[in-house]
Amino acid sequence: PWVAVSIALFAIAGIACGPIYPMIIASGGGLYPARANAVSGVLTASAVTGSVLYPPAMGFISNGPGLGVGMAGAGLFAVACAGALVAARLLARSQLRANVDVVA
Repeated sequence: PWVAVSIALFAIAGIACGPIYPMIIASGGGLYPARANAVSGVLTASAVTGSVLYPPAMGFISNGPGLGVGMAGAGLFAVACAGALVAARLLARSQLRANVDVVA
């Protein structure tokens, strides 16, 4: 029965995490509409780089300190990415307000 539960939880995690990447791309384009192509290119390149470099790094970390440390690293990366997204959003808002103040 644990295999079935594991498969179900894995499927739920996939469904929950699936929309994250398209949402990040859409948010980047929405934050910087004049540079949407460049932003989506940088975000895509970052995603490719991360998906090429992190799995081997996690393998080495898992073999050394353990799988828990490797998973904690993934969590730290997720928190860092969320912080960067919030910072970009706040920066874009402040620039928009500065532009509105100059026009007004």
